[in-house]
Amino acid sequence: MSAAHQPIRVLLVDPTLPVRELLHEYLRGRGMVVTAVGTVAAARVAWTVERYDVVICEIALPDGEAAQVFTQFREYGCGLLATAASLSVPTAIATLQAGAEDVLLKPLRVRDVYDAVRGAAARGRVRERERLARGILISAARCQSLPEATALRAILVAEAALFAEDPVLHDACTRVVAIAEQQHR
Repeated sequence: MSAAHQPIRVLLVDPTLPVRELLHEYLRGRGMVVTAVGTVAAARVAWTVERYDVVICEIALPDGEAAQVFTQFREYGCGLLATAASLSVPTAIATLQAGAEDVLLKPLRVRDVYDAVRGAAARGRVRERERLARGILISAARCQSLPEATALRAILVAEAALFAEDPVLHDACTRVVAIAEQQHR
């Protein structure tokens, strides 16, 4: 199954149960896999169980702020969306600096949330492909043996679904790995 056809995995962090339930059901009904929690601590626990394509987080949580969640999770390349009932300029700036791609104001329109999640997931897949390709290209350039080149080939095969959306990038990585394999035969 290509990355484009895998369900989008969403971590929803909102302290308000009716909001969590509404978004959970709406997004799940559109084919997404949704984990809904109400606190920063619960979000951290959920993250240890599964990695997510998108994190949607209310700015003000009972045990912290969205910026804490975003700062921790942005290194994984997932899409980060914030929600807020009200928003001051300093809070908006801090949230965006922590890695949020967008801030959605409440009351939320579920279709807007759905569109934002799809966009954030797509951008995340692009970031992940680019990160993987960069790693493969750097590793191929540093390759010192045939077993290393063979391991790079195995990574390309294992991550073929991720590259399905960008065959040009996949072909470039494949050519560089082939050159590394030829140099060490």
